[in-house]
Amino acid sequence: MVDAFLAIGPVAAAHRGEVFNLGGGQPFTLRELADQLIEVVGQGTVSSVPWPADHASIDVGDFCADHDKISRTVRWHPRWSLRDGLQQTVDFLRAHGE
Repeated sequence: MVDAFLAIGPVAAAHRGEVFNLGGGQPFTLRELADQLIEVVGQGTVSSVPWPADHASIDVGDFCADHDKISRTVRWHPRWSLRDGLQQTVDFLRAHGE
């Protein structure tokens, strides 16, 4: 995100009020995210439970951020895959977190 903010900064005035999505471009499910995080951490489990019917009206459903607009505008592209980003986050927290 910091790279994207720094890239858009010099042209921000020309794009005032516009929305730029940031994302990896590859959709993934919450289960896939959890499975990859468990692999990176080396432990953990996932349990699936039925979604409560009364929550269906507030469920946002599926979403995958499309970064094409910012890529066209300032040539920004994600540097890491989901797995690489998870690995870097876990490594940082292991080194510096409590």
